Amino acid sequence: MRAPSTGLRISSLRVSSLRATSLLGLATLAALTACSGGGSSSATQVAGGDFVVLKTDPTNNGRIFLNDPISIDLSREVNLDSATLNTISFTALDQLGTPTSELVNGTFRLVASPGDPNAGRRLQFVPRFPTNNTFDDGGFRAGRTYIVQLVGGTAINGTALRDTSGKALNQPVSFTFSTAEGTTSAQLFRNPASGGPARSGFTVSTATDLNDVPLNLFGAPPVEVRLSFDQALNPNDGNVPVSLDTNPLVRDPSQKGKIYLEYDDPVLGNNTWIPADVELEVNDLSGAEVVLRPVGVLPNNAEIRVIVESTLEDISGENNLGSLAYNRVFATFRTAEAYAQQFNGIV
Repeated sequence: MRAPSTGLRISSLRVSSLRATSLLGLATLAALTACSGGGSSSATQVAGGDFVVLKTDPTNNGRIFLNDPISIDLSREVNLDSATLNTISFTALDQLGTPTSELVNGTFRLVASPGDPNAGRRLQFVPRFPTNNTFDDGGFRAGRTYIVQLVGGTAINGTALRDTSGKALNQPVSFTFSTAEGTTSAQLFRNPASGGPARSGFTVSTATDLNDVPLNLFGAPPVEVRLSFDQALNPNDGNVPVSLDTNPLVRDPSQKGKIYLEYDDPVLGNNTWIPADVELEVNDLSGAEVVLRPVGVLPNNAEIRVIVESTLEDISGENNLGSLAYNRVFATFRTAEAYAQQFNGIV
């Protein structure tokens, strides 16, 4: 089925590194690329209607950042379900050219090729973004060479990339690319957008009204405060405080990080920190979602401020420190009034 022009067809897939094999098909890819020009909408007539690869981005022996997708333009609309571990493989080579056992993780999706009004003929592999401080647990790793192999030709049914009519890729194709080297986010990731991360959405999971948010009582559905950003974030726990220890015996308000909850307490004083577990739930090409789960019961009838400091960095290390218009109060919500005597606890 053809995806609408305003959306994407997406299929999640974890792609494992396979053994290194020959680069059969590089010459074929080069010839096809030379014939394809800019990949215009007339490409469906290439090779008499055969299902062939027209071009790739990156090109053979190209170089990418760790958050760049791999794009493959084909002559006919792709059956997304046929883009599997068996039909498209990635082999990772270290800096000495030795195959490694590292996994390649990510998602296949269909997007529009240049000149196409609808998604269908461009197949993309979007790598999983790293989640740790060393940036080495994502889909791609720094300083690697990857061999991409597309199965085609006379392969039996189910083991070749196919178009929407069931036609297999005319012949196998392989290409290689390398990834950026370095240790910092600025060296390893492409800047997704100009400026630091900006708000794109805000919700509280258990609330139908942001002026009457439940108190997060034990036994009730947990309160989840979800912040959406317009671009991916640097996953380092010095940026997004995902490793913050909320144990009351050891937690330190001065270490609460760049994203946190606070309110004005009549006894404890203004800007009182509300400890919360923090999770970077989504971090990809579409942006980022950070979830804060308050620890314990929320204060009664209080205005809670969601703070995002201007030093919060996007995945390339850019922040809002230089923006005079930046407002560190990302959002506010008010908790429910509950003045009557109550009891709540766990035995």
